[in-house]
Amino acid sequence: MFLSRCIFLIAALTITCAGSESQSREGPVVRGTINVVLANQNGIVAVTDSRQSYHASPSGPLQPWPEPAQKLFQLDDHTICTIAGFGSAPAVAFPKFQSSSIGVLKVFRTEMEQAGASLTFDEKLHGIASAFKLQLQVIANLRKTNIPDDYHFQLIMAGYDVDGALKVGTIDLQMTLDPDGLVGLQDVDVWSDSVGNKFEHLVTGHPAAVANAILERPADNDPDSIIRAYGEAKSRDGGASLTIQQLRDLASVLAHRAAVGDITVGGPDQIAVLAGGKIQNLVQPTLPTPDPPSVPYAVMFANKDMNGIELFNFHQPLILIKCEVTNKTSYSLDNKYFYKSTISNSRVTYDGGPVGLDDSDQISNSYLILGPNSRNSFATVLLLRSKFSWKRVIDHSRAMARR
Repeated sequence: MFLSRCIFLIAALTITCAGSESQSREGPVVRGTINVVLANQNGIVAVTDSRQSYHASPSGPLQPWPEPAQKLFQLDDHTICTIAGFGSAPAVAFPKFQSSSIGVLKVFRTEMEQAGASLTFDEKLHGIASAFKLQLQVIANLRKTNIPDDYHFQLIMAGYDVDGALKVGTIDLQMTLDPDGLVGLQDVDVWSDSVGNKFEHLVTGHPAAVANAILERPADNDPDSIIRAYGEAKSRDGGASLTIQQLRDLASVLAHRAAVGDITVGGPDQIAVLAGGKIQNLVQPTLPTPDPPSVPYAVMFANKDMNGIELFNFHQPLILIKCEVTNKTSYSLDNKYFYKSTISNSRVTYDGGPVGLDDSDQISNSYLILGPNSRNSFATVLLLRSKFSWKRVIDHSRAMARR
């Protein structure tokens, strides 16, 4: 039962990057540009471009990458994602760990299907957010970056929830550089909302301001009839009455307007149309086939292992969604990311590694045992102690410090 609940996900795709003397010794970070997602009660339309960009030198301007890239992704038959910001990056010193955003999404989808996991919209969104928290910190630190903004990542998810409600959501991860030169998460914003009877518009990528300005203040004399039609609908009902075809036309015009004068935006449109509870149409150009993924992490869905000590020692990070950690005599929190999970009647340890616990998790009648290395992760320890109610906290880090 335990193994049947485990999903081993491969979270990195190898991408070969052409080197040049002007690029850093690690090779460039390749980035995505413009994504437009529009939604109302009639459905959802997503439009992205196909061009990626990169910094030819650390202080130079963004340049177009020579190959098109996938930025629109089908997660299942009723959910799509778009990505902007971090797209892919190699780690020359660690050739088997070369990270691709589409790689994370591809394997998450494949293994979720194989597990037969029925997840809500928010569960999928938070699971993917955990995967990217891990990915971006690891690849940035392996590359020894001094430009944390290269790893800024934005994802839009849109689709139908398990109850049929139309929903949109976003993940926005920003990175920071600490005094020791290590990259960490400066800010992680995960947001979702039901579309209902209103009009929702989400735009990501560095030229987003162009599209957002039109959406906020459509001109009555705009040369594009769809902009004028949107302006009328905006005045009438905020855009809620726009048809699916109007949403599609509007999204395309917004993406193309953002590309004007910007050499890092362009190429064939990638378009998804969702209506009637599922994806109705998905249009993408022929894109390069990536190499197979190579570096594993694991995901557990609804695991209910009740037996004492932790039976399986995962050397890769673990994401737990709707899991129950119960009656454990020794259970490590290090390298684990929890969402909608519970820890009860257990003794859990923390020794300074990355860990993710949020407001959706519940802890009861359990001990927290801080190992000697936890003293190097003061902020995490403070969060664990203050945010959750422990039966008792046993701090071995202080005992080691006194020796």
